[in-house]
Amino acid sequence: MRLDCKMSFKCFLSKDEISNKSYIIVLQPERNKYLKWELPSPQATADLIKSENIKLPVNSYTIFKLNCASAIRESHNFITDTREVEIIKTTIAIWNCAEESIKEKYNQLNMDLRDLESPRRSGVLVRLKDPSSMDLINLSFPPKININTLVLRKLNSDKPPRSPNAFFIYRKAYVEELYSRRINLRMTQISPMVSESWIREPDSVKAEYRRLAEAVNKRYKKMWQIQQQQPLFQSPFIDNSKPTNKLGLSEGKINFVLIFI
Repeated sequence: MRLDCKMSFKCFLSKDEISNKSYIIVLQPERNKYLKWELPSPQATADLIKSENIKLPVNSYTIFKLNCASAIRESHNFITDTREVEIIKTTIAIWNCAEESIKEKYNQLNMDLRDLESPRRSGVLVRLKDPSSMDLINLSFPPKININTLVLRKLNSDKPPRSPNAFFIYRKAYVEELYSRRINLRMTQISPMVSESWIREPDSVKAEYRRLAEAVNKRYKKMWQIQQQQPLFQSPFIDNSKPTNKLGLSEGKINFVLIFI
């Protein structure tokens, strides 16, 4: 069953111009409640994923879910039912209501996480104190990118996934080229370099990355269509011929129930 915006959440991005930090704001007007958390860095996200013992790769929603669920637990009665299953339902509803700018941020954060955890980062790296003195990198053309590395193996959302755009793919190639040269920079240092390099690229290069983005998008659409054609999972512990209780379970003896979140 699809969870939408029935709970009337408003989720948007807010930036503090003084500290230059970005925050996620969630409003629940009907109950006059709100959530707020800082958009995490790639390294903080990597540490969080490890602390939760979650296997990589993950998708954008998984990162959002961890941040949002943590904010809900720390809040003062943001939701009345604080069981884990209800918290997860709430994070899904908030994600579905979130502005596209937030999903773009988490999509970028997810790609940063993949780059951060890339095996190519192993070994001795050169750390530059002044990245502005470094010349822009000329990437090889055509790009040697396997689109399978850009596609998530499993779709966990109730909406069609958002595939990376041409600039995100270009950014990934740029970061991997830096790592191949054993150059270690913070993501905040890399982003301006990538943006400047992208602006200088000729139209033929940008067209090739757009072609790659379209190929990934077609792959996602095909995966989504296949997923929608699959029948919904029917729990072996529920007998539709018998009356059910408030939890939707058949009345009578139940040996055990497994809940996967």
